[in-house]
Amino acid sequence: MGQFGVIVQARLRLVPALPSTRYYKAVYDDLSVFLSDLLFLIHDGRFDTVQGFVNALPGGGWNYSLETTKSFAPGHEPNDAALLAGLHFLPGQQTSEDIPYFDYLNRLGPTVAFLQQIGVWSFPHPWVDLLIPTSQAAGFIGGTLAALDPADLGQGPIIVYPYLGDRFNAPNFRTPAGETFFLFGLLRTAVPPTPERSAELVAANRRLFEQARAVGGFFYPVDSVPMSPEDWRQHFGPRWPQFFAAKQAFDPDALLAPGQGIFTAD
Repeated sequence: MGQFGVIVQARLRLVPALPSTRYYKAVYDDLSVFLSDLLFLIHDGRFDTVQGFVNALPGGGWNYSLETTKSFAPGHEPNDAALLAGLHFLPGQQTSEDIPYFDYLNRLGPTVAFLQQIGVWSFPHPWVDLLIPTSQAAGFIGGTLAALDPADLGQGPIIVYPYLGDRFNAPNFRTPAGETFFLFGLLRTAVPPTPERSAELVAANRRLFEQARAVGGFFYPVDSVPMSPEDWRQHFGPRWPQFFAAKQAFDPDALLAPGQGIFTAD
């Protein structure tokens, strides 16, 4: 969050990248089944990536997309039957394609270029990403979707990513209690791109944040959610004394990242 210093150098451990990726997509019509398969896959570890998305249907309502990948070298193609075994997507609603690994990493590049071309890329993007306990995920996500007008997305995506809690060891990154949790994100675009429309969506984000907090959830702190100093103290919870002490030690004048509203200069 940039509260204690500025990173000027970093060393990253690299791993070999296989040249090709098989990119799988599958469709679900049941939220609980969809979430269950996401959890199954992150525990099982058969795929290299596991992501979920929510899609608005033309006649109203929603369905759910599972996207997974398996990278490979020539002559070592993935076993589709083994990789898809035990999943519960809709019959006949699964596809796969083999693409270069870089093309998978850069899969959003053409979309970004198109949005830049038509001018939408520069519109405000009041995103909200919420970290929801697994025990609350179906109810929270289902309730949010039932009340959500797709127009409030501005054609932005809805993401549902499953996570293993023990993979997060940064001391000040708050995640829900439990072995697993979900990131549920509304990646909105403000249409029309006016201050009034942006303010409406930011206010809606704040309401969702409060609902998530009430069920033991957190928010991803880079998003468009207004927060007071007291909100931040609640967010950090038992970590607040250490967080505050680090601020006093490394940035006592509160010069770094003041826009988050965690600290004041006095």
